[in-house]
Amino acid sequence: MQMAPAPDNVFSGDLEPPDFAVVAKRERFFAAMLAEVGERGYADTSVAHVLRRAGMSRKTFYELFENREDCFAQAYDATLLRVRMLVGAAYHQGGQWRTLRERVEAGLRAFLDCCAAEPGLARVCIVEVLAAGPAARERRDAAILDFARFIEFPREEARGDSAPSLVSEAIAGGIFGILYTRVARGETESLPELLDELMDAGLGQLVDDGDA
Repeated sequence: MQMAPAPDNVFSGDLEPPDFAVVAKRERFFAAMLAEVGERGYADTSVAHVLRRAGMSRKTFYELFENREDCFAQAYDATLLRVRMLVGAAYHQGGQWRTLRERVEAGLRAFLDCCAAEPGLARVCIVEVLAAGPAARERRDAAILDFARFIEFPREEARGDSAPSLVSEAIAGGIFGILYTRVARGETESLPELLDELMDAGLGQLVDDGDA
């Protein structure tokens, strides 16, 4: 069967090609913002610090972002997307050959390992985000709710119902609180050692060893 010819303009209509130059500039600013905040803390990081590390102009910065807070919030979003993909891949690896508890544990292990491997990034996303203004704090709250939904999903899959939102939010908030304390004390590299306790004290209450 002969295929219809492609349209002359594959980006016609509402679709537009991504501006890769703009994407590259944003990523340079994101990397610079995250590195500076990881080293200095958000309060002591200025736009000038970000510009110097990124090797970009102030004009370019303000063409892409409203202000320092906006740049941080977008960098935080990009980082969370990467973490979600990492955790999701770990959770689904092996599929039905693993129990739900094993899959949840794999997802949590991937997150803790990521934090330990990149302590500066962990500090930015767990500690410094609270100092980065209302938009960043809203994103942090949304991240905790996403984690609560991650907790609820295995229970729904295993038992045909979902954990009460308050229960999942309490467990998610408790885990983030523990991580905040450890990261703030400079103990980020030891986070993977908490895996068993976090599973037993929190997530294991929702997904037990008998779940298929």
